[in-house]
Amino acid sequence: YWIDPNGDSTTDAVQVYCNIKKAQTCVTAKGSSVSLSHWERRHRSVHVWYQTQPNGGEFAYQIEGDQLNYLKSLSQSASQRMTLKCQNQAVFKRPTDTDGQVNKKLAPKFVGDDDAIMTSLNSKLTYSVLQDECQHEKSSEGETVFQFK
Repeated sequence: YWIDPNGDSTTDAVQVYCNIKKAQTCVTAKGSSVSLSHWERRHRSVHVWYQTQPNGGEFAYQIEGDQLNYLKSLSQSASQRMTLKCQNQAVFKRPTDTDGQVNKKLAPKFVGDDDAIMTSLNSKLTYSVLQDECQHEKSSEGETVFQFK
């Protein structure tokens, strides 16, 4: 479907996927993946922002900022999934965390477009982990899947 959230002109309309049964409008990301093969591993004991890494930066979508802002103002809620691929590196937690708790130094932090910081431990601005193959730190590729709501 083509939509025009700001109602300004059909010339700036954007193409989206609409899941009518779930009342969802899905916006596509620009680019399906970003290579983090050069992630600075020396920082494993301190927090490192994604934006500071080689190939890091902001995530972009197939919708201009003005249109995205209008779409957000017209929406009751939003969600997003992000998959991080890994090899020989834990992304969220390690199986050696004997108490089953998240390693606070290792758990990622994310910044929303409103500059709010989301952590796995914040009760209001949080995310969940749907899958965590990376915790095993295997030589084969794995995935950790994050869900933001």
